[in-house]
Amino acid sequence: MLSYIHSHYKDKITVAQIADAIGISEREAMRSFRKSLNQTPIEYPISYRLNEAKKMLQSSELPITEICYQCGFSDSSYFGKVFRKAYGLTPREFCARH
Repeated sequence: MLSYIHSHYKDKITVAQIADAIGISEREAMRSFRKSLNQTPIEYPISYRLNEAKKMLQSSELPITEICYQCGFSDSSYFGKVFRKAYGLTPREFCARH
């Protein structure tokens, strides 16, 4: 399931797609994620996207909005909100410090 998410994190991913990737039910995918990662199959792709965005913000000269879209976020406002919640800084503040 993680391999599927890592390969498709730039796309919209559903629990059904994650489960289908390895031939299990959505319910089993939810259970497995909770047991193994203490996250849901919805939370994990977001945290993975945020981590990828953080790497790009540190190493790229691309505009923040472009990084947002390249990491699978379709709304830059939402990206800013979840980034701040995860790291305590807005993407712009993060760039200024790194």
